[in-house]
Amino acid sequence: MERPPNIAVMDLNLPDGRATEVLTYPPEAGPFPILVMTSYGNEQVAVEAIKAGALEYVVKSPEAFTDMPHTIAHALHEWNLLQERKRAEEALEFKNIILVTQQETSLDGILVVDENGEIISFNRRFVDLWGIPLDIAESKSDEQVLQSVMDKLVNPEEFVGKLEQLYEDRDETSRDEIALKDGRTFDRYSAPMLGADGKYYGRVWYFRDITERKQAEAALQASQERLRQIFEASPNVTSVFRMEGRDLRRTWVSPNLERLFGYTVEEALQPHWWSAHVQSEDLARVITDSGRILTHEHVVHEYRFLRRDGSVVWINDELQLLRDATGQPYEVVGAWTDITERKELETHLLRTQRLESVGRLASGIAHDLNNILTPLLMAPPLLREAIQDPELRNMLDMVETNAQRGSDIIKQLLTFGRGLEGEHVPVQLRTLILDMSGIIRETFHKNITTRRETPPDTWLVNGDATQLHQVLMNLCVNASDAMPEGGTLTLKLENHEFDESFARMTPGARPGRYVCLSVTDTGQGIAPEHLDKIFDPFFTTKELGKGTGLGLSTVLGIVQSHGGFIQVHSQPGRGTQFKAYLPASKTTETQLASQANQPLPQGGGELVLVVDDEKSVRQVTRHLLERNGYRVIEAAEGVDGITQYVAHQQEVQVVVTDLAMPVMDGPTFIRVLRRLNPQVRVIAVSGTQSKSRLPADLGVPGEAHLSKPFTGAMLLQALQRMLHPEAPPKN
Repeated sequence: MERPPNIAVMDLNLPDGRATEVLTYPPEAGPFPILVMTSYGNEQVAVEAIKAGALEYVVKSPEAFTDMPHTIAHALHEWNLLQERKRAEEALEFKNIILVTQQETSLDGILVVDENGEIISFNRRFVDLWGIPLDIAESKSDEQVLQSVMDKLVNPEEFVGKLEQLYEDRDETSRDEIALKDGRTFDRYSAPMLGADGKYYGRVWYFRDITERKQAEAALQASQERLRQIFEASPNVTSVFRMEGRDLRRTWVSPNLERLFGYTVEEALQPHWWSAHVQSEDLARVITDSGRILTHEHVVHEYRFLRRDGSVVWINDELQLLRDATGQPYEVVGAWTDITERKELETHLLRTQRLESVGRLASGIAHDLNNILTPLLMAPPLLREAIQDPELRNMLDMVETNAQRGSDIIKQLLTFGRGLEGEHVPVQLRTLILDMSGIIRETFHKNITTRRETPPDTWLVNGDATQLHQVLMNLCVNASDAMPEGGTLTLKLENHEFDESFARMTPGARPGRYVCLSVTDTGQGIAPEHLDKIFDPFFTTKELGKGTGLGLSTVLGIVQSHGGFIQVHSQPGRGTQFKAYLPASKTTETQLASQANQPLPQGGGELVLVVDDEKSVRQVTRHLLERNGYRVIEAAEGVDGITQYVAHQQEVQVVVTDLAMPVMDGPTFIRVLRRLNPQVRVIAVSGTQSKSRLPADLGVPGEAHLSKPFTGAMLLQALQRMLHPEAPPKN
C-alpha cells in the first residue's frame, strides 16, 4: 500500500495466526487504529485483544455488521482523541526536557519553592555554589538547606530578613548581592511564579557567583582611581577631542584643569571656552596650526593662555591624531604643559646674554676710554702749578672733575656688565647721598620729595665707591617706581655699634661698628608673599619690559661683598624701608684729610721704563715722573720695551707697563722680563683687568697694579711702594 489505511478491521483468528501478534500497545503507538472482530463473546478474549493493542473489538453477529459504520466512526473518534493526548504528552515532555536542561546547564544556582516556601526543585549548580551536602539537598528540607546556607553568610540576619519580606510581598521581584565569609559574592535574583489568573504558586531563586566580576569591577575602580590621582597630580592637562569635519570638539578633560588653571571641567567642555581664553595675538596662529592635524597627525604649538585668576601663562599644547581600524581619523588626544617658567628662564637667559654683550662692549670700549681719561686726570695737577689765573684754575678743576666722573661711569659699566671688582678705600656715604640727591632732582618725577638725614659725625666705610653708588641708585629707583603718584623719599645715615647678642640674632651681622644707609619711600609697599623673594635674581613684580629683576639681587650681592647685611620693612599701602648696614672704617675723616694734604712722594733719580701704546699716556706719565724726581725712558709696545730694557737693564729700577698692547701684550712682555731678570720690579696698568684676575705667574702683587684712569698721586705712591717697601705708606 502506498498510504496506510485510516483504520483496519481484523479477525482475531487468521489462517496464519492470531491478530494479537501484529497489534501494537498502546494502540495510539501504531500507525493506525485496529478493530478486532471475534466469534467469542467472552471477556477474556476482549481483554486479550485490548491488551494486545486493539482499539476496540466486536463480536461477530448480524447486528454488529449492521452497526459496523457506527462502530468504525466511534473507533476513529477514539483514535483521534488518543492521538491528541499523545501529542500533548510529547509536547509536555519536550517542555520538561527543555526546562530540566536549562536548569541543569544554567550558570546560576536555581531553587524553586512553593507558596509555603517548601522546596520543589533545585539544580546541581545551586548545590555546588552553596556547598550543601547532597543528603540535605535531596531531603528538600527547607530548614536544613537554609541552616546550611546561613553558616556561610557574612550577614545572615539581612539574608533572612529579605526572605521574610518576599514571602510577605509575594508579587515583588527582588535583586541584591550577598557576601560570603570565604570572600565570594553572589548575585541573588528572585521572582514569583504566577498563573494566568494571577494565582501565586511559589517563587524561583537564582544565585550567580559574581566574585570575578566584582573583583574586576574593584580592579577597574582602583585603576580608575589611580588614573584620577595620576591625572590630578600630573602637571599636564589631558584632553580628548572629537573630529567634527576639520574642527575639534573637546569631549573630555582631566580634572587637574581646575587645580592648574582654575577652570572646572564643565566650563572647559563649553564650545567656545578655549578660544575665549587664548591670547588674541596668538589665536589665529594656533587655530591654523590645529587645522593641520589631519595632514600632520602630530602638532605642537606654544601660546599664551588666561588663567581664571587673571594671570597669563605660556602653554605647550601637543595634539596627536588617532585613527580607527580602517584608518579613518576619529579622535584627537591633547596635552597641555605650563611652560611659563621655561619661557621666563629663556627670557632671563636672553637678558643675561644681553648683559654679557654689554659687558663685552664695555670691556671693548673701556680700554680706549680709560686711555683717553688717564691724561685728563694726570695733567691738571701738573698744569695747576703753572696757572695762577683763578678762572683758568676753575676751568682746570672742571676738566679734572668731569674726567673723574667719566672714570666712575666706566667703572659702573664694567661692574654691571662683568662684575669688575673695585678697590676698597675709605668712603664717606654723605658724599654719595649728596650726589644721588642731585640725580634724583634732575631725573625723577617732580612729585617726589627728597629728604636727607646725614649727620656730620657719620663714620666712613671701607668700600668701592662705584659699587656703593650703584646700591644707592638701585634702591632709589625702586622707591621711585613704588610711588607712581608721588611721595616722599628719605635718605638717612646712622652710626650703630652691635654686640655679640645682636649679632647672634641678626643674620649676616657681626659684632662691631656699622653705618646704616636707609632708603625709605611712602609708596605701595611689598606684598607679604613677595618679601621672601625680592632678592632672588630675576624676580620682579613689574610689568614685562619694565624690570629685569636684578636690581635688589645686585644690591644684596654688593652689600654682602662689603661684609654688610640688609633689613627690609614694608607694609602694603604704607611704604617700604631698606636698611643696608656697612662695616665702618677705622679711618676717620680727619685722618683722611691729613693724608690727602701730605706732599707727593718724590723720586731720587731712579730710571723708570714706561711701556704703553698710547702716546698721550706716555707723554703725561713722563712729565709727571720727571717733575717728581724720576728719569724716564719710553716704549710704544712690548717688543720695543724688551729692547729698551735690555739696553738699560743695569739702570732701570721699575717698569710701568700697560697690559693691553699690540704686537706683544703686557702679560707676555712681563713674562719675558722675568726670564731676563726674575727680580725686576713691575707696575701693571690695565683699563679693564681687576687685581684678582691678573695671571699669577706674572708675579705682580695687588699693590703694584693700577687701573686706568689713575691720578698722578696714585702712580707716585705705587712707585714709592715698589722702590721703598720698608717705608711707611704715604696714603
